[in-house]
Amino acid sequence: MKINKLVIILLGGSLLCFSLGQLARISIPDQPVFFYLYELLVGFVTTILVFRYRLKPFQNQMVKPISMFFTWLLISFIISIWFYSMNHDLIAFLYFLRLLLYYVFFIYLVYFFQKERVQKSFFMVNLTSIAIILTSFVQYFLYQNLGNLAYLGWDPHLYRVVGLFFDPPITVSVYVIFAIYFFLYFEKSRNWGYLLLITPLLVLSFLTYSRGGLLGLVALCVVYVLKKQNWRLLVFVVFILVGGFLVIPKGSSEGINLLRTTSIEARINDYEKAITIWKKSPIVGIGYNHIRYEKDEYEEQVFYGPYNPSHGSTAFHSSFLVILVTSGVIGLILYLWMLFSFAKMSEFMLLCIVFLSIVSIFDNVLLHPFLLYLVFLLEGYTRTWKKG
Repeated sequence: MKINKLVIILLGGSLLCFSLGQLARISIPDQPVFFYLYELLVGFVTTILVFRYRLKPFQNQMVKPISMFFTWLLISFIISIWFYSMNHDLIAFLYFLRLLLYYVFFIYLVYFFQKERVQKSFFMVNLTSIAIILTSFVQYFLYQNLGNLAYLGWDPHLYRVVGLFFDPPITVSVYVIFAIYFFLYFEKSRNWGYLLLITPLLVLSFLTYSRGGLLGLVALCVVYVLKKQNWRLLVFVVFILVGGFLVIPKGSSEGINLLRTTSIEARINDYEKAITIWKKSPIVGIGYNHIRYEKDEYEEQVFYGPYNPSHGSTAFHSSFLVILVTSGVIGLILYLWMLFSFAKMSEFMLLCIVFLSIVSIFDNVLLHPFLLYLVFLLEGYTRTWKKG
C-alpha cells in the first residue's frame, strides 16, 4: 500500500509539473535535445512499476500492437543509422527511447490501476485543469503577443489562447482531452460541478482559433452523438458549435481569421516535402527520428540554431506523415492498427483517438509528449471509476 501511495503522489506531482507547460522545459546546451520536468516523474513511476510487476503487464491484449509497432521502429532505425552521422543517430535514438517510455508507462499504469485497489484520484486532475484554465485566461487577456519569445523559436500567435503550451493545436487538444474526461465522468456520476469545468475549457478551445482543433471537436461530437443515438443532443451540439463560431472575437490579425490561407499553403508545402523524403525509402522509412536532418536540405533558410531554434524542423505538420516518412508504409500500417486497438479499449480512448486523429492530419499532436502523457494518464485514472 505504501508503494501505491507513492505512485499516486508522484503522478499528482507530474500533473502539477505538466500544468507548467513549456515553462518546465529543460534543454541540453548546444544540442537540439530537451525534456520536461514532469517526464522525470513519469520515468520514476515507470521504474517503480517495472520493478514491482516485472513482465506481468505485457500479458495484456493491447501490448501486441504496441510491441509490433516499436519493434518495426527499431528495425527501421537500425537500418538507417549507416546514412547519418553518429551524433545524428544518437539524438534520434534518444527521441525513440522517449517515445518508447510513454508507451511503457501506459502499459504499466493501466495494469497498476486494474490490479491495485486505488481510490478515485480526482483532486490532482481537477486542480491541474483549474490551473491550466486560469493561466490560459491570464495569457489571453494580459499576454496576447508572444513576439518576445521568437528568439526561442515560438510563433507570436497574436490575440489567441496558447496558455503555457505556446502552440494552439497542442493547447486546444489539452482542453478537449480534459473536457472529454470530465464529461464522461459527469455522465457517470451526474455531478454537475464538472460542467463548471467543461464550460471554460470549451470557451478556451474556440479562442485558440485552431481550425484543426475545431474540426476535431466537430468530429468528436458527431461520433459521440451517433454512438448514443441521441438526436436531440445533436441539435444542442450544433447550436453550441455554430454559436461558438459566431461569438468568438473577429479581428484584422491573420492568426484569428478562420478563413486564412497562408497556413494552408504552408502545410501543403510541408506535405510535399514529406512525400519527397518518403520516396527515398517508402517501405522502411528513414528511421525515427531523422526528419530534422532530411528536412533541412529542402529549406531555403534553416530556421534553427543556437539563437533561433525552430520547433517545426523536427517533424511534419501531420503525425501520420511523420510515421510514414520515418518508418515507411509498414510502420504506418502498424501505427494505425495500434490506434484502432486503443480506440476499442474504452469510450474515453475512442473519443480521444477520434479527436487527435483529425487534428493530426493538420498538426503533429498524436506524437506530442504533452498529449501522450495526458491521454495515457487520464485513461489510467478512468480505471478508478469502476472501483466505486
